[in-house]
Amino acid sequence: MDFKLMPLNEKELPIFVPAMKDSFNQVARVQDSSLEDVLPTEDIYASLTCDNAHGFKAVVDHEIVGGAIVQIDDQTDHNHLDFLYVDTAHQNKGIGYKIWTALEQKYPQTVLWDRILINEIFIFISTVVALLL
Repeated sequence: MDFKLMPLNEKELPIFVPAMKDSFNQVARVQDSSLEDVLPTEDIYASLTCDNAHGFKAVVDHEIVGGAIVQIDDQTDHNHLDFLYVDTAHQNKGIGYKIWTALEQKYPQTVLWDRILINEIFIFISTVVALLL
């Protein structure tokens, strides 16, 4: 497997954004089949347009198979992983781990990586759904 984590460019967004949404939606539906759009497009674009945002695509054999969006604070080195996804057709192949380790190697000065764990997202979604019902 020829894996590379590369900067995301604007012309790739029409592929990147729907693939990220689909990945999050499919994982969420495992928890609750009634969930439809757990990651709004606006949230992805809001993350990508922050001043300190860096978007990355994960490429295997010249195909985008995942990616990540991070916020890098050069002043404090307390950075944030906004989103990390692996395309549903490529899950369970170690790609998520490769993305994460590539990010750690790219930003070795990081003192703290802040992130929301997937279980925390499901707890949040379940709580919101319960409150709305």
